[in-house]
Amino acid sequence: MFTTHVHGLKTTLANIGRVKLSEIALKLETAGRSGDIEFISSETGAFIDLLRALIQELTPKDEKNAEPFEATDSDRPRLLEKLLEIKAACEMYDENTADNIIEDLKEREWSHSTKEFLNTITAQLLHSNFDEITEAIDEFMLQTSL
Repeated sequence: MFTTHVHGLKTTLANIGRVKLSEIALKLETAGRSGDIEFISSETGAFIDLLRALIQELTPKDEKNAEPFEATDSDRPRLLEKLLEIKAACEMYDENTADNIIEDLKEREWSHSTKEFLNTITAQLLHSNFDEITEAIDEFMLQTSL
């Protein structure tokens, strides 16, 4: 699971031009694949701190006090549950199920950031980019747990 998450972060960081952070993620991914727990233990905390700083840097100034991807408290568990269902559907290349779940989620009231996220994965689904959707959901879940 660790290796999968840092792999997704590595790709995302490279895509947004954060090469140094992507290289750190690659080192952590390699350590995960080889079972180097000592390296993972010693480097993960600093990597997470760098990711938090990046999130702070990229958060628009008017949203700095808002939690990223904030949904109403009562709907957050449902959102996370449904995202896991979308991820599972994408892992099985089941476009119809993923699309139906996304459309169901779009009918609810979400923060601006969450609406944008749902629109992003909808666009990815139109192109059958299942791997990108699962990586985006993993990143979303990581960000909501920070």
